[in-house]
Amino acid sequence: MPEVLIAGPDSRLASELTRRLPGISIHPAPSPDAVFERLHSADLLILDHQFPGEPIDLLAEVRAISPDLPVIYCLDPAADARLVRRLVLDLRVKELIFHPVDSTMLARQVASILGEPYSEVPDPVPGAVPEDPLARRLAEAWSRARSRMLARVETLDQAGSAWLEGNLDSGLRQQAQAEAHKLAGSLGTFGLMAGTRFARELERTLENKVRGTESQALRFLEVVSALRLEVDRSPGLQQHAGETPTSDSDPRPALLVTADAELAARLTEEAIARRWEWQSVSDPAAARRAVAELNPAAVLIDVDAGTAGTLELLTELATRTPPATAIILTSAGTLMDRVEVARRGGRGFFLKTLPAAEIVEAAQALLERQQPSAHVIAVDDDQTVLDALGVLLGSHAIRLTALNDPLALWDKLEGSPPDLLLLDIEMPQVSGIELCRVVRNDLRWAAIPVVFLTALTDRDTVRRVFASGADDFVAKPIVGPELVTRISNRLERTRLLRTIAEVDAPTGLLNRARCRQAFTDFLRLADRHGQPMGVALLGVDGLGRVNEEYGSGAGDEVLNKLGRCLREEFRSEEIAGRWGDNEFAVGLYGLDRQASVRRLQELLRDFSQRSFAAQIGRLTAQLASEGPSEFKVALSGGVAGYPEDASDLDGLLLAAGEGRRRASAAGGNQVLAAEPEQAGLRLVDLAVVSGDEATMTLLTHGIELEGYRTRSIRSGLTAARALAGTERSLQARVLLIDADLPRFDSLQLIEQLASEGILRQTAVIVLSSASRGLEAAQALELGAADLIAKPVDLPALLDRVKQELGYRPL
Repeated sequence: MPEVLIAGPDSRLASELTRRLPGISIHPAPSPDAVFERLHSADLLILDHQFPGEPIDLLAEVRAISPDLPVIYCLDPAADARLVRRLVLDLRVKELIFHPVDSTMLARQVASILGEPYSEVPDPVPGAVPEDPLARRLAEAWSRARSRMLARVETLDQAGSAWLEGNLDSGLRQQAQAEAHKLAGSLGTFGLMAGTRFARELERTLENKVRGTESQALRFLEVVSALRLEVDRSPGLQQHAGETPTSDSDPRPALLVTADAELAARLTEEAIARRWEWQSVSDPAAARRAVAELNPAAVLIDVDAGTAGTLELLTELATRTPPATAIILTSAGTLMDRVEVARRGGRGFFLKTLPAAEIVEAAQALLERQQPSAHVIAVDDDQTVLDALGVLLGSHAIRLTALNDPLALWDKLEGSPPDLLLLDIEMPQVSGIELCRVVRNDLRWAAIPVVFLTALTDRDTVRRVFASGADDFVAKPIVGPELVTRISNRLERTRLLRTIAEVDAPTGLLNRARCRQAFTDFLRLADRHGQPMGVALLGVDGLGRVNEEYGSGAGDEVLNKLGRCLREEFRSEEIAGRWGDNEFAVGLYGLDRQASVRRLQELLRDFSQRSFAAQIGRLTAQLASEGPSEFKVALSGGVAGYPEDASDLDGLLLAAGEGRRRASAAGGNQVLAAEPEQAGLRLVDLAVVSGDEATMTLLTHGIELEGYRTRSIRSGLTAARALAGTERSLQARVLLIDADLPRFDSLQLIEQLASEGILRQTAVIVLSSASRGLEAAQALELGAADLIAKPVDLPALLDRVKQELGYRPL
């Protein structure tokens, strides 16, 4: 009989595996010594990362003694990817299972490794809930609601007895009518359609305020008894013994259906490295069993093996609740193959020849697109209905905020506006129709879709619902698929309208209004958390010339591709939008001005390498005779940093625009930092005073590539007027002065700066030749920060300037 060692803190796993694997001997090992005592006879080791001591070191010792022993390692889901790779590649772990460990999945893995059978289904439990996750969650909600249901039936029974005795007062009648109404609206949701019919009959009977006959009272009590029996004998009122309900927030694994062991190994290893749990089976029959147990988010099906039933499995996956995203893997595929996959509900069609990382990443991206990411607020005074809604919507990844007090709605709207409102009609204090009118009267919430849930479907009620501004209504009892479909359709339509209102159609970027709102939100966030933020404006150099030379459509193609490039480059905590005809705004949260410039320079380099096709109809005759041609374009940009350049959005955009104009005037294809003003002074990081054009250009260009602002001055007199005196217009953090200045001596310039106290704000570095040693020494006495001998080592000079800039913020 095969032996399995379990080295881990969970003693329950041993008994569970023993029950499921009757043909395997299970031995718990509470300590490392116990592991080594039985290691010689073990056929498999299950090792948990919470095992006492250092489990990784223990596994290394095990490998030294038994290099071929299969090992299953139970791992923390937050484990570092490097640890996962070490376990799989270096320590040759056979299977990785992430916590919390599912005993069914573990038993299946053990049986598969050892080639032994195991019990597919646990021992039956009387009255057990079906394995379908939605049915199980509904049963859990019903078990919580059952006592409330019986209490309502008891109220109806009291009303019937009072009626028979001739003392049914109006208060008890109204209370019983309200309870019957709630029962009619909720029982059918849990599959008790007969109970709904009984409750509706009771409600209609109580609506008749005329005193009934004794036979009518007896009929009323008979229906109450039938209703009680229906509630009492309802199936699915218990859970599996000892079963813990699955949380809707638990990550759902993926299932791979393939007979190709090498493909399964590659994809599973890549998924594990991304902390995504994957299981693999070899045929559709095993896949059906695994789907029932795992409730996977995605099922990837390899169709090349030719296994019968794969297309049928595809259809089943698309129609189950909750649905699983089905993805086809193949080495080839015609258009008709793809059409057939789409017809059967498939969501993806991937080539197996792609690298494993690309397949797993594409599957993740596909799942993210499938997630509704919707927030719904439901208002209903019946907690049973709210519980059922939580189950139905949660199974489709829709986040629900449930309110049984209609007066609490306004605070929830203020705190977390929903994507959709679900309202009941009849509630205490405020009706759903009144709530809907209040929401529609506020411009902030007027566009939120409103769907009513009501057991009243008469013509007058429907008219009042739509007159209040509702978008739709769903009749109670709630039918899960119908409700989810109505909500999904309404949300999709709302998203489409919102997209049209917020997105610039030609480029796919945020339009100006939405972009401004996003900038405002991120600047508020940056202020709250003390984070920097870069704000940039970009444009295409010579766009008008492009249209003239290559055709009117050529410029549109350039802008469209630039939009696509910005969408691909800037995501998450970054903003990209179209600000004007040839102006694009970019926000980089968490990056200062220098880092933002470097980030955008990479974008400019990439975009300048792209080629565009000319529009032949607008070419000159010579070009047209040569056939199609291609051209390239460049971008110019300016960047301002929050908070150092400006504290508000308009100030940042103004400064960034100034930087873009300077970049364009300097020849384009570059990004320049803004030069904001302070008390009438233009602020720069470095000013270079030199007549050596080549050295000055190389130095300023190297500094600008780091995101700093520079200014070049070619004579001492010009520098004196700009940096000092009554006409002063420039303030620099660092001033680099060539000692060999024509006409106006460098020493005179330093003396003037020192006399006006400017050297307290500006660090002066002097470039001096050996023949001017005396003057250089005098410059140091006057307050110059450093002296560098010529000829200069340009990289060393750049490092020295950046070092000084780091010491002197503006």
